[in-house]
Amino acid sequence: MKNLMNYKLLLIILIGIYHSCFAIEVTIPKGYKDKLSAIIFNLDTNKIEYSYNPDVPRLIASNMKLLTTQVVLNNIPSDYRYVTQIQYTGKITNNTLTGDLYIVGSGDPTLSRNNLVKLLNQVKIKHIIGNIYIDNSVFNSYPKYSMLKEEQYDPDTVLPDGLMIDEHLSKFTLHTKNSINVTSNLYGYKIDNKLIINPKLKYCSHNINNDINLVVSGNTIIISGEIAKQCDNHHLIYNLLPADKYNIMAIKYALNQLNIGYTGNIEYKKTPANSMLLSSIKSVKLSKIINKMNKTSNNLYAETLLLTLSSYLTDNTNSYANAKYIYESYIKNNDIYNTEFKLENGAGLSRVEKLSALNLLNMLIIAYNSDTFQVFFDSLPIAGQDGTLIKRFIKLGKKVRFKTGTLNDVSSYSGYFYTKKYHYAVVFTANSIDTTHNKDPKIFNLWVNNLLNKLN
Repeated sequence: MKNLMNYKLLLIILIGIYHSCFAIEVTIPKGYKDKLSAIIFNLDTNKIEYSYNPDVPRLIASNMKLLTTQVVLNNIPSDYRYVTQIQYTGKITNNTLTGDLYIVGSGDPTLSRNNLVKLLNQVKIKHIIGNIYIDNSVFNSYPKYSMLKEEQYDPDTVLPDGLMIDEHLSKFTLHTKNSINVTSNLYGYKIDNKLIINPKLKYCSHNINNDINLVVSGNTIIISGEIAKQCDNHHLIYNLLPADKYNIMAIKYALNQLNIGYTGNIEYKKTPANSMLLSSIKSVKLSKIINKMNKTSNNLYAETLLLTLSSYLTDNTNSYANAKYIYESYIKNNDIYNTEFKLENGAGLSRVEKLSALNLLNMLIIAYNSDTFQVFFDSLPIAGQDGTLIKRFIKLGKKVRFKTGTLNDVSSYSGYFYTKKYHYAVVFTANSIDTTHNKDPKIFNLWVNNLLNKLN
């Protein structure tokens, strides 16, 4: 355990004099005076090196995932694994089940259809005289959103599910070398391809999803629009199918791969008490799920971990309400709370999940002094090397371990900065800027970079 002083008292004392006594100074960009917040805390000397508007509650975008990480690690072991099971009722004779098969989810956000194939292959059943039931009842209520703008089929709108196969995402791959062709991961669906190559387009747009129209008509996906020749092997990802239809589609795929026949239907039903276990498959450890969540800023993982607080710790009568109580109790008990904060999803897809730089700093210091700090730290992207920092702060390299956060009008960084001499916990947040164009992010990143260079 690292040496921990009464940092909360120290912060309260220093906040009132932050205009005049800090070791480093960087000019606030013109027009950004009321848009920025920052705080830099030396973890070795227990001193604030820089502070600007530290107590202003702001939107923090995906920096919210760090708070979710800390709450979860404080309550669930880092080696926890989700378990997906195959159970049955009836009788199995000569590879034939006369009865019903149950696929029982535990909320694993990493479950793929290939995992499902492995799981079904373990049971050695080739024919089912009965129904196949999906039991996704482990989650019974869900996170909320207040996003600035919600686009049709937006992947960020996928909600956690007790049985979450392939993150419920529909993926299309464009092929343009010879003629336009589209392949997808949607088993049993036909693609009606009406795409056109526009020779005037010289590159594949970063916002190509906005240039393409999708229409679902029964089991046919109609895809149309104009694209560039340069879009070859480009992937399009959508929240296209409702969760129930996606799961049924993925299960039909797995059954087809294994040549398993069935006489009944695929439906949803809670597993009865008299069912028997046939096989199970475990997810990777929670620590690896957290690592991917923070490296790639996966919203679904954060929302799932939030609900897992309920399924792991409580009677789970109301997944979201139970998890919300645990979450808010933790942040209130650890002085990470302010009156403008309202928990919605724990991922930062929100207009009300507001925290101040001081709130976030308190959380970073608590994490730094916790027994699970290594898991927390390892999950942070490394500047210029991986995750969402792969193209940012490249010259600073391994010194920077930040979680990034971006909304249309928000940019934020929270994490740690290590020099040869000291370790720092740092928070930088900008609100009311335009991140859809390069100007504001460039100015904000330059300001952050200049502050960090002052510490070197």
